[in-house]
Amino acid sequence: MTNLGVEQIKFGENIGTEPRFKFRRWLEAWVEAVNVGNRQVWQSAVLDVITVSDLLEKDLDYAKFVSYLTHPPKQLRMPLASVVQEDGLYVVRGSLEVFASELMIFEGTFEMTVHEVEPGAYKIFGVVCYPHFRVSV
Repeated sequence: MTNLGVEQIKFGENIGTEPRFKFRRWLEAWVEAVNVGNRQVWQSAVLDVITVSDLLEKDLDYAKFVSYLTHPPKQLRMPLASVVQEDGLYVVRGSLEVFASELMIFEGTFEMTVHEVEPGAYKIFGVVCYPHFRVSV
């Protein structure tokens, strides 16, 4: 199986050094928590009104997104991500691969909107996926 996790992150020039370090640590920790099945960590970073589009054929709300990531357990790989700030929110764009039982079930690009609810604490507000390859499980 390929290496999981976040491999490379580029930041927009409008994001300072300290916020870059905080956001990078948070994003890497969130993806790692998904990959090892630590629901307490990754689920608490998902806003309860999240909408996830085009990961599957139907949009996912909070409960369906949690179910998707846990049944069967999924692992994530973000080979390349870029982070910019737009309208006070962090917007992460890049490539995404999703695996279940070591088989790739999604490959494509994504855009994730993240709100900093307090210094160093983030919540995922929405995700839009642009699949190149998608398998329903």
